[in-house]
Amino acid sequence: MFTGCNSWLDVSPEDQIGEKDLFSSGEGFRNALNGVYKSMAEYDYYGRHLTWGIVDAMGQMYGPWTHATTTVSDLQYGASKYAWNQTYLKPEIESVWAKAYNLVANCNNILNNIEQTTPEKFSEKEREKNLIWGEALALRAFIQFDMLRLFAASPAMNPGATKYIPYISEYPSYVSIPLTVDSCLNSAIRDLKAARELLWKADSATTFTA
Repeated sequence: MFTGCNSWLDVSPEDQIGEKDLFSSGEGFRNALNGVYKSMAEYDYYGRHLTWGIVDAMGQMYGPWTHATTTVSDLQYGASKYAWNQTYLKPEIESVWAKAYNLVANCNNILNNIEQTTPEKFSEKEREKNLIWGEALALRAFIQFDMLRLFAASPAMNPGATKYIPYISEYPSYVSIPLTVDSCLNSAIRDLKAARELLWKADSATTFTA
């Protein structure tokens, strides 16, 4: 009787899927990768903040302003003045940071599972596996390069000394150790080179057939 109850209690909610089930097929890997792209397009990332929102305001693309107006949000006004602790701006900057590393974690989860997965699980076999693998690597590098661009000093400013942001390449990751600009750039270059090796075989003109 108790065994039956335990089995009943272990049933997952209908709108959720476990990690083991998600990565049991090529479709699951595709959905996970598409989820990363979809999240990147949301309001708290490229859907606003890292395009025409905070970043453009920091770049002085609007204004000059002396105060917030009906067409200029307090958030954008604060970003244009580099007022990082401004009431409206600070939590949004924190949300961008959290969003970025959540995306990185999702990329790392894909990478953590795909290497040992047989190509037979993918409808396009080795080609599709390499595409998803390479894109996840490239996205991991791209996202963390953007964080370096936003939260660290220029590489021209003594890139091997001060530590700014972590470069996360493991899943799960419980400790985030800040690294120097040089270290982060080297990690991004390593990931991009690995992505190129995977992608050029599957996503170049010479690989297409009529």
